[in-house]
Amino acid sequence: FDLPRFCFDCRHGILNMGLLTRCKCRRCRQRLWTWLPKSAQDGIESILGKAYFAFMCARWAVLFFWEDRHELLADAKGALVKELRGATNGPAPKSCSKVAEELRPFKW
Repeated sequence: FDLPRFCFDCRHGILNMGLLTRCKCRRCRQRLWTWLPKSAQDGIESILGKAYFAFMCARWAVLFFWEDRHELLADAKGALVKELRGATNGPAPKSCSKVAEELRPFKW
């Protein structure tokens, strides 16, 4: 079982290679990547690709909402105020003739 060597620039060194310690050196990451089997590399690349795509979509959505935040908040506030005040001018119609009278402008 041959473990890859870390470079001399790392602060972890060769003696402190526990499973929980990570080296942030680029050379060490590349060596550890080549040490992984091809099937593990493919699985990790697939997961990272999907995560990167989801991150980019979320970033785009946040930027979209951030640009239009004033308009979106004004629309939400207007809808809430309209709902609280009551959109109708009176009580709901209870007879068929009143319902037909209200729906007449819509060609019903």
